[in-house]
Amino acid sequence: MAAKKREDRTGDGAPLTNNPFAALGGPETAPVLPPAPVSPPTVKKPATPSLWRVEQARKGGWKLSLVKRAGGRSATVLAGVQGDAEALVKALRKLCGAGGAVTGPDAVEIQGDQRQSIADWLDKRGGEG
Repeated sequence: MAAKKREDRTGDGAPLTNNPFAALGGPETAPVLPPAPVSPPTVKKPATPSLWRVEQARKGGWKLSLVKRAGGRSATVLAGVQGDAEALVKALRKLCGAGGAVTGPDAVEIQGDQRQSIADWLDKRGGEG
């Protein structure tokens, strides 16, 4: 079966002459754009004071201990915390992938035996954050 040729039923059959894009022209007639605005130089922010600080023990280590709980559970306690203990607990929970809480005015607790990972993290940060 042969394909039917479509008929132009829009008018008199003459080619379209009203081209809405004709006024735009080609790339040679493109308008010249103004130069981009100059951004002001970035100002370096002053160093923010540390939110929290952890004191080291007399022998140079961190005050980390493991506490056994009922049911065979354990928790790592970090003592000697100064400043915003909530910010420290939030960072340690993210680091260890475990729960944790502020347990005293200068102590935080993280679930599980996390002593080695917390000690390595504190060594890397110098006990401040």
